[in-house]
Amino acid sequence: MPGSGQPPPELSGSAEFAWGCDLFDHRFYWEAHEVWETEWRATPEGAERELLRGLICAAASVIKHHQGYADGARRLRGRAATAFAASEPVDRGIDLDELLTRLDRFAAEGRWPTLPTR
Repeated sequence: MPGSGQPPPELSGSAEFAWGCDLFDHRFYWEAHEVWETEWRATPEGAERELLRGLICAAASVIKHHQGYADGARRLRGRAATAFAASEPVDRGIDLDELLTRLDRFAAEGRWPTLPTR
């Protein structure tokens, strides 16, 4: 069950962002996706919005892979990578390259991904 929604000290952002991170790390990927999408909708165009878009796609990628839709999962992982590239230098303390690696590892080995921090 997700915890307090308090981010680790190395993460920055709103309480909603922290709650999404907590949900993701406890394998509530759909719920994390929904929380981040709410914040994404309220965020103006720019690097912050792209970071949120990437996290939304990353969570959706996990869900699609788990549902057996490998092609859809790969497409969403690619969208996450594109969004992360457009979000530089914003990362809110998440190691985005490592997150992409963890998505690949999940697809290959089934190891559930969590958010890696810097």
